[in-house]
Amino acid sequence: MKNSTRVAVAALLQAAQVSAHPPTYGNATTSAAAGSSVTFANPTGVSTTYSTKSFDPSLASTQLPNNDFSNERLAFLWNQVGPIATGPVTTTVSPTPEPTAYGNPSNGLHPYVPSYVGNLSGEHLPADFIWGVASSAYQIEGAAKDEGKGPSIWDFLSHRVAKQVADNTTGDVVASHYYLYKQDIARMKAVGIPEFGFSISWPRIFPFGSGPINPEGVAHYDDVFAELVKNGIKPSPVLFHWDTPLELFNSYGAWSDAKIVDDFFNYAVFIIQRYDHLVDTWFTINEPQYCNWQYSYYPFGTYLPLYNNVTQGIKARFTCGHYTLLAHAKVAKWYHEEFKGQGKISFKNSGNYFEANSTAPADAVSVQRNYDFVLGWFNYPVWGPSGDYPQTLKDTLGDILPAFTEAEKALVKGSCDFFAIDPYTGYYAFGIPDLEACTSNSSYPGYPECAGSASTAPDGFPIGPSADPAVSWLYSTPVGLRKFLNAIKKTLFPTVPSIMVTEFGFAEPFESQMPNLNAALWDLRRADYYQGYLDSMLAAVVEDGIPVSGALGWAIFDNFEWGSGTNVRFGMQYLNYTDLTRTPKTSLFTFVNWFTSHGPNMASDQTNDDWTIPASLTDNLDKYYFLRYKALIKLYREEDEKAFDIAAELVLMRSGFATNIRCPLLMILSRDNDDSMFLQHAYEAVRILDEDCRTLVKDSEFPHKMYEQALNLRKEAHNETDRRAAAAKLALEQEEAEAEAEAEQDDGTIEDSADVMVEVEHDEQEQAGLDEVEGT
Repeated sequence: MKNSTRVAVAALLQAAQVSAHPPTYGNATTSAAAGSSVTFANPTGVSTTYSTKSFDPSLASTQLPNNDFSNERLAFLWNQVGPIATGPVTTTVSPTPEPTAYGNPSNGLHPYVPSYVGNLSGEHLPADFIWGVASSAYQIEGAAKDEGKGPSIWDFLSHRVAKQVADNTTGDVVASHYYLYKQDIARMKAVGIPEFGFSISWPRIFPFGSGPINPEGVAHYDDVFAELVKNGIKPSPVLFHWDTPLELFNSYGAWSDAKIVDDFFNYAVFIIQRYDHLVDTWFTINEPQYCNWQYSYYPFGTYLPLYNNVTQGIKARFTCGHYTLLAHAKVAKWYHEEFKGQGKISFKNSGNYFEANSTAPADAVSVQRNYDFVLGWFNYPVWGPSGDYPQTLKDTLGDILPAFTEAEKALVKGSCDFFAIDPYTGYYAFGIPDLEACTSNSSYPGYPECAGSASTAPDGFPIGPSADPAVSWLYSTPVGLRKFLNAIKKTLFPTVPSIMVTEFGFAEPFESQMPNLNAALWDLRRADYYQGYLDSMLAAVVEDGIPVSGALGWAIFDNFEWGSGTNVRFGMQYLNYTDLTRTPKTSLFTFVNWFTSHGPNMASDQTNDDWTIPASLTDNLDKYYFLRYKALIKLYREEDEKAFDIAAELVLMRSGFATNIRCPLLMILSRDNDDSMFLQHAYEAVRILDEDCRTLVKDSEFPHKMYEQALNLRKEAHNETDRRAAAAKLALEQEEAEAEAEAEQDDGTIEDSADVMVEVEHDEQEQAGLDEVEGT
């Protein structure tokens, strides 16, 4: 462009600048800008009035509310995600019989991994200890778009954001547990796993995160819970494992806005009310620390809307953490104070052991800062004295850290019934050269932790065997686990009543690159990991007195591992991603065998009872419940309150042995126990067993109080049913009488209305008499 032309264009642009009051176009007219030799025509001869508005997407409001819950809106959300893959299974599959035995290392030429800790051969975990395996919805379910489910943030990220997943895989199909859950549950029962930790998919229940409920999603989880109970496996549900409904990001930025607290509460209340009678342990949030190493990297302002000026990084991290903790606390308070739930509730922590690299004071400071910014962030408000964040965070972050109101502090404090931890590994911690420079400058490398850590021992040697290179942070550190459990109870949070290890597992190096199944099944490092971690856990219990209440191994089988995709394998069963076959690995047998030897209910003092498993009990779960029952009787005779917890668990089981002992279990529950949980269990048992209990109770050493109460409860339920039927019948007769009277009036043969009223009054008096009898 010639220079003279540029000058002319610049003059025109200057002359055409829009004033502070934008013009309107249409029936109104405007003149050319002052000094301009060029004029522009406005539309004429049309009724439309045009208007103008200045646009700037950076000035977006904090919310874009959505009240459209239509199929069209749901289709729009899935169009945001893109095409979804479909797997080989597209409908729920009935289970086939599991084999009587599985191929296992016992018949090979290599022994199981031995114990590293001496003097544990005769030791056992407490009678109320729970154990099993764990998973999460997005990582195993598949069926991403099926049966009314809405998209989650991870459907969006895995499909739309480049390099979000290292191997470009998604959760569209993975294990298709959504359709194969019956077979997976049958497998757990067959190998003797008594507890299953799994998460419920929020967007399967509320496709938009709020609004209407998806009945197909509810029906699915109804059947999952029923199938678990039928097979004698206790559910340990997690309400949220990172699969936030996508619509909530579109509407207001999800965990970057306070509105998420109410939407999560609405979802959680529905789930808990529906399934609480089957659940002893609830988890609200899986690893809220994900706000750091996952949420803070979500693409706000690029692929996702930007609200509240919360972009990637430190602000997103601590805003997310703040609302996550408040969401948990609101649910926990409601659960105990309003709903009067009888179970326990907590959130699961992600956290690992830190040991000082030397005796230098700077290293000790680094240990504490590492703990503060991982565990203290969420747990000091819960277990500390004030309900507030650690002073370390407040001093370092300043205004970046959201502040609790006094009411919020009271809400958060004490909102967990136990401490749940996922302690995968350990580190050595070391001080940094200039701590003050780091803590005072948000641009300083390593801010805000300002604390060093490494997977190398002080002498330069690795702290333990490494996992797959794709998870370079993970090393096997069983000695660190024992020290960590001690640190949690004795140093970090002394007020916690118990600790549950809710995830621990290992990614066998290069397992996805194994040439065949034969090479993958002997997962030696993973088997070693479980043997060492379980031994250390037991030592912490029996030698150090740490109250560890449970352990769930990760994972039930190989799954989608978030940013690593399916290229990394954590499963105790090998998953063939083509035909979806699951094959047990050495680690699964190591895990189950360890609990057979050291698990709960095998008390070392067996002098007063015969703990030999009857030959008639061939089912693994029946054997487990037999041992649990024997421990229950022992505790009951010792007047230990833990007996009631075990009885409450066993009374709802559906294994053959558990069913046979249900009546004496209910006798135990009846002792000085009139609460609603007892009555609910009692009614459930009597409803199923009915008169069978009468025979068993006659010769029982336990009091008959429970059985009488249960029968009364059942009678009350029947009376209520009869009363409703009578009321319905009366209403129908009244409607028929009124219709007949109207018909006769039309025919000119009107019956005396007083007679009709007398008849209705007679029916009402009859019903009142029924109510009076029932009240008596």
